[in-house]
Amino acid sequence: MNSTWAYETPNYNKGPASAHSGTAVWGTNLTSNYCDEENSYLISGPIDAFGDM
Repeated sequence: MNSTWAYETPNYNKGPASAHSGTAVWGTNLTSNYCDEENSYLISGPIDAFGDM
């Protein structure tokens, strides 16, 4: 099974309405339901979760 991870503009009423910044978000199947029994993951570099607090 292929992964449904995508980086795109959300276009589905059951997911995020918009990105925190910019227009795209990482998510699984941002345009329809997720796949049953999917086992996938997203690997990224370091993320600064604290920002300019």
